[in-house]
Amino acid sequence: MKLEFNGESWEGSRKYEYKGNKDVIKFVLFGKEEGLNFEVRVFVIEPGGATSLEKHQHMHAVLVLEGKGSALVDKKLYDIKPFDGIFVPPMTPHQFIANKGERLKILCVVDVDRDRPQRLSEDEILELLKDERIREVIKVQ
Repeated sequence: MKLEFNGESWEGSRKYEYKGNKDVIKFVLFGKEEGLNFEVRVFVIEPGGATSLEKHQHMHAVLVLEGKGSALVDKKLYDIKPFDGIFVPPMTPHQFIANKGERLKILCVVDVDRDRPQRLSEDEILELLKDERIREVIKVQ
């Protein structure tokens, strides 16, 4: 099976709106439908956009495919660029932000069977916002 990339998306992939966020599109390239116990996804984050600020039990393995931006993982803010890898451990607050004026495209591998994301508590958000650099970058929904 081959998924042909046409410059914008992958022919035959499954495209989803991301949690009502018009700045982020999710493509599922491979997963349960192909008999896998993991899912290979690509998130396309438009300039100024961000994924949800969340945590959950399942882990993420992320590879930046295109663009520059920032990744919040726990209480650390990383500048990210193509081919950087990010690991998100269980129950770790995280967010991917396209804050460098360009589209950010990330490949994300997760388990097919996984828990639902949780919003951060008010205390967790306040703790993150104590860091000026984090406060200037993250998007609190």
